[in-house]
Amino acid sequence: MNRQVLGSVLLITGILILVVAVFQYRDIRNAQSEMLAAHEQSTKEAENPVILQEDNVQSELAAVPTQTVLENKAVSKREDYQNGQMTIGIPKLEVNAAVVSGTAIELLKKGPGLYESSPMPDLDGGNVCIAGHRTTYGAWFRHVDKLEEGDEITLDYDDIKYIYQVEKVFIVDKKDWSITEPVGYSSLTLTSCHPLRSSKQRIVVRGKLIGTSNL
Repeated sequence: MNRQVLGSVLLITGILILVVAVFQYRDIRNAQSEMLAAHEQSTKEAENPVILQEDNVQSELAAVPTQTVLENKAVSKREDYQNGQMTIGIPKLEVNAAVVSGTAIELLKKGPGLYESSPMPDLDGGNVCIAGHRTTYGAWFRHVDKLEEGDEITLDYDDIKYIYQVEKVFIVDKKDWSITEPVGYSSLTLTSCHPLRSSKQRIVVRGKLIGTSNL
């Protein structure tokens, strides 16, 4: 194969790779948009519940304070969670993404993934664990290394906003699963590969639940 033919083959291969990447990115964004839209719609429906009484009778649920709602609410089962039922917001990093159910490769292409062993945010004292990419696909956690103590992270789930405050950002071995264990208070743990373009270690963001509010 002469140089001219080889050059043409390499050029065509490069174009094909670029085209595939563009279509993959489009599919990822479409999947995220659909999940976010569905989440927003479910939230709107919760804000305007169907009332079977007369029109001038207000919903009793709408008047219940958030803390009471949490105390009376049955704890969600992890196995019942479906893609997009929860969203994560990181204001400092301008992240607003739907969370998928699991951390398999194909799932993490669509968005940050809730660990299979993670509790849901409504479990008192639970450690909610979410993984996300830094350099590929949506790269939702690309800049988590920029987060600092005091920064805010929110989870919107089941018509309640859970507000976490970053306590620390640290690095662990990729096989260190102790970061997913309970820490003695309601917490959030974000994980991603470290350093960039490598999976040798994990960067971890640990946040503490500081409040909740109705959506």
